[in-house]
Amino acid sequence: SPVDGSVAGGTLVTVKAYGIDAIPAQSDVLVSINDGTTETVLSSANVLAVTDNTQAGLVAEMTLSLSMPAVASAGVFTCRVKLVGASTEHLITDFLFEYFIAPVVSKLEQGDATVTGQTAATDGASTALRIS
Repeated sequence: SPVDGSVAGGTLVTVKAYGIDAIPAQSDVLVSINDGTTETVLSSANVLAVTDNTQAGLVAEMTLSLSMPAVASAGVFTCRVKLVGASTEHLITDFLFEYFIAPVVSKLEQGDATVTGQTAATDGASTALRIS
């Protein structure tokens, strides 16, 4: 979580995985994103932390903290988290992440309005917000 973020990148994402044989070191985690045509491996700098949340006698639980990278266009990406070893790769989990173009406030106009929303403006308008 969260499941979406801006194309500008920087969204902090928390991923939980259960039932792993052993909680990997941060350096053994490989994360990639795929837009349906191209798979991009994230920099190790995007993997912020790997935390072992396993409680005694229960199934192994790992929390992974990621910083999502910037991308060129909006859309739904498949994110894959893999454990990499000397000669193997093992898929830990995958999830969908949707990139969006963040809205921009392009104009803000203020009219006079009371707490109840009544306006003193002759056109009846109060604050107008244009988002593009």
